[in-house]
Amino acid sequence: MKKIFIADSVSGTSNLKRHISLHLDKGQEHKPIDQTIYREKVSVAILKHNYPFSFAEHQGNRDIHLYLNSTVKTISRNTAKSDILKMYDRKKEYLKSELSMIPSRVCLTSDMWTSLASNGYMCLTAHYVDLNWILQKRVLIFRHVPPPHSGAVLGPLLIEFVEKWGIEKKIFSLTLDNATCNKGVVTNLKEHLSLMQALVCDGKFFHVRCGNHILNLIVKSGLEKADAAIVKIREGIKHIKHSEGRILKFVECIKNLGLRCSKKLRQDMVIRWNSTYMMLESAILYQQAYIQYKLIDTDFKHGLSEEEWKRVEMIA
Repeated sequence: MKKIFIADSVSGTSNLKRHISLHLDKGQEHKPIDQTIYREKVSVAILKHNYPFSFAEHQGNRDIHLYLNSTVKTISRNTAKSDILKMYDRKKEYLKSELSMIPSRVCLTSDMWTSLASNGYMCLTAHYVDLNWILQKRVLIFRHVPPPHSGAVLGPLLIEFVEKWGIEKKIFSLTLDNATCNKGVVTNLKEHLSLMQALVCDGKFFHVRCGNHILNLIVKSGLEKADAAIVKIREGIKHIKHSEGRILKFVECIKNLGLRCSKKLRQDMVIRWNSTYMMLESAILYQQAYIQYKLIDTDFKHGLSEEEWKRVEMIA
């Protein structure tokens, strides 16, 4: 229906503005959305933030979406799971296509990872330069592998993975840690690639040993022989961090001594050599608080002598 709205010097433009605003609001309220894009964004949110599939069914989440657009069709957890698996398949095919088109070789790294439940997982990562000369890194496989984790088991499994990705004739090198089983892995893969005449320089540069892992073994070996004072610090920090009450007592010692409380006491990890350095660094920073804490906690049996503190500083 055609309507005339007055917009002269007397009545102004307020009437016209109200009409435009009203009709724009109505148009936005009923504007349909692309359901495919909506479902894809829900999938990305679940993956990006590590949400459970049930995130799609959370009532608060659904209320927000329906408030923003009443035409949205919310989805179930099963639909979200199905969408994510389809997205994975699309991304996988795209990556396979990209790997098939690059003229350069692919460098692989592989490692075994153990979960808190002691389940073994194999991770295979590809490093390559894409068509735009940009270095890329992509995880190709992260797969549960039941024991035994021997070279005879892992080798054929790795061959199966590279065949599925269609890169068996594009591999330049394989980087592994120094686990004994990896000798069998390298032997299996090299023999397979040799039969296909896909080795560069007859495989002379094929096996690369992880420098970080070698350094970790060297430092760990040295620390085991270095000094018992490190063990005292490690056990002392475990004791302090065992309960909130002990932590509060230690913080009180720091404040009483006027020390800056900018860093936390660090516990080291077996697989990271630099974490031991961080542990020693934090202990040295709070050395006086460490000494005072020993006086107020009768259960604390991990105090260090002045000579031991000097040796810890030297090791650090």
